[in-house]
Amino acid sequence: MILVSRIVFAVACLGVASAQLKVADDKVVKYPSYVPVKRGAFIIELESGNTSPSTAAYAASFNSINNVRVSSQFNSLFRGLAVSTGNNISAAQLASVQGVKRVWPVRYHTLPYR
Repeated sequence: MILVSRIVFAVACLGVASAQLKVADDKVVKYPSYVPVKRGAFIIELESGNTSPSTAAYAASFNSINNVRVSSQFNSLFRGLAVSTGNNISAAQLASVQGVKRVWPVRYHTLPYR
């Protein structure tokens, strides 16, 4: 439970140093500029391991932050969360949270017309 409270504290503060944001920015998947993304929507992959908190614990931590809402939890193919954020929280800030492995912006896909 101590680790979960540290996650809440780290995310709630979001006063991450610029050097930490640079490292965290490397965890954010970058799409080419022509790929449309949904603003403020992300898929977060969590580290897996025996010592990692549960996905539900991360979901509760992220839900406790203003302007962050967890819409889905994933436990079978990979450990992760789908989140929506307000305008003041970036993907790099989400990636800077301990235990976050990678962050993908949600992208739009178009289906071919038949």
